[in-house]
Amino acid sequence: STNITVMIQSEDVTATGKADYASGPYTIMFVAGITEVSFDVSIKGDRVLENNEIFRLSILSDSLPSNVTSVIPSNVIVTIIDNDKLTVQFSQSTYTASESSGSVPVTLLLGGGTSASDITVTVTPSDQSPLSAEGNNSDFSS
Repeated sequence: STNITVMIQSEDVTATGKADYASGPYTIMFVAGITEVSFDVSIKGDRVLENNEIFRLSILSDSLPSNVTSVIPSNVIVTIIDNDKLTVQFSQSTYTASESSGSVPVTLLLGGGTSASDITVTVTPSDQSPLSAEGNNSDFSS
């Protein structure tokens, strides 16, 4: 029995080789007597909000020795799951202001991935104190 060398080629589908993953070709060797070999394809993380991305790995049949034939599946799809979700939160758990100050500065923090698109966060205030008897005077305005 002899060693068998297999070449694996990568192909971008929606993922980009070198930017999203370590693109091939990969050289895999089956040592004599071994029938299963695993190899790692490095995934490159980023902080960009994006859809999941896909690349394909294929056995290069013309690289196989003449006594070896590739069978189905001779190619596979790899999906890179995006994990760059944005988070939004208040910078503090409580804010205070005197009635004479006229306003209270409230800060929101946006964290997680980055994106080239604009992000809009709508904050709908909720007044937890009851309205005055007149029904139109409140200690809160939005």
